[in-house]
Amino acid sequence: MKTLLTIFVAILGLFILSYAVLVHPAPASSHNNVSGYAWSENIGWISFNCTDPGTCGGVDYGVNVRDDDFLEGHAWSDNIGWISFDFAETGAPPAEYDYSGSGFIAQLVSPANELRGWARALAGMDDPDDGWDGWIKLQKHPTDGGGVPEYGVTYNQSSGEFEGYAWGDDVVGWVSFNCLNDDCGTSSYRVRALVNSIPVVSPNSPALGDYCTLPSQQLSWVFSDAEDGASQGGYWLQIAPSSTTFPGSDSCPSCVFDSGKLSPNGTQSVLVNVKASPGVNELGFSTEYRWRIQVYDSGDLESGWAEGTLFTTPLHAYPDLSTRFTWSPSAPSEGEEVTFTDNAVFFGGPSWDWTFEEGAPATSTDENPTTEFGSDGPKDVTLIATDTDLAADPNSGTGSCQDVQAVNLRLPLPDFKEIGL
Repeated sequence: MKTLLTIFVAILGLFILSYAVLVHPAPASSHNNVSGYAWSENIGWISFNCTDPGTCGGVDYGVNVRDDDFLEGHAWSDNIGWISFDFAETGAPPAEYDYSGSGFIAQLVSPANELRGWARALAGMDDPDDGWDGWIKLQKHPTDGGGVPEYGVTYNQSSGEFEGYAWGDDVVGWVSFNCLNDDCGTSSYRVRALVNSIPVVSPNSPALGDYCTLPSQQLSWVFSDAEDGASQGGYWLQIAPSSTTFPGSDSCPSCVFDSGKLSPNGTQSVLVNVKASPGVNELGFSTEYRWRIQVYDSGDLESGWAEGTLFTTPLHAYPDLSTRFTWSPSAPSEGEEVTFTDNAVFFGGPSWDWTFEEGAPATSTDENPTTEFGSDGPKDVTLIATDTDLAADPNSGTGSCQDVQAVNLRLPLPDFKEIGL
């Protein structure tokens, strides 16, 4: 029976080969991103790109996975002719995984990377009297029932290859997309695709910027993509009060910060200014916010929005040390008492921690301390000014800013002794 079927298919294929080239010239491009061969014990090899057997010559065909993950174009079988993924040719597929509403019959569905839907051998629909409709199912549907073996075609992003089986009820039978499904010893066939996979964005925990230099909130994220060598080509960051929710679209009327789509831009960290009287694209103190980020790969394929964790800005500004501490005398000598004066501006409870290199005492918590230095030369003096209100608040960080200056100590003054004449 199998021999008779093979002879029948071979004879049928010779007829369809000449008929299909005339009636169904494939309008696909040889530059489509799917290539290689699938195998069916019933109909033999199925080519997914005219470049597979060599040159395309006068018949230019191929299958393409679009940026929106729908499939288009044609594959070719010497025995049954054109196998189409174009809805305009195939008509509406059977109900399961029916993409007729969007004008397509097959799609690569993320994140499962399952090839769902249908392909159709056009020879089956050209002559209904042949008794077969040409439909090839790419994935078992949950409604198929337990009596149908598990099958389906998936895309392995690591190898760039399709794996698994499709099924055609009539004539076609099982279609293997990769020799790994069985044994590659006799023939190393496979169907490959250079698919632009959807990038993934993972928001990091919000962090405080350098509040001593410029009050700011740091928002960062991690870009990833299954494609080797893929890079971030842009991003879009939005921040809104926590009392609001983000809309389902890109537009965000409630947002207080909206970067807009910035592309090309590979940065993965943004500092947003925080002010007592915030302006456009600025945040206020002691306020809770929500944020979301969307990234784009170098091919402008977007990840979709990912919302980060809520964050609250500090109570108020950190100590302002822009007017630096001073000391008197301004040019002290070794062993001479030196008085330091703090000029920091505090917005909450003040606290001081002084450290004097080779000083006696070496430390102090006074606002304006005194010390003596035991040797000459430059000596580092460090002031850590801490806002105790900020330090006690869980959202405000340490509340500390630091100023370090070098005091140049001269040799000790000589002792004078009066000598009588």
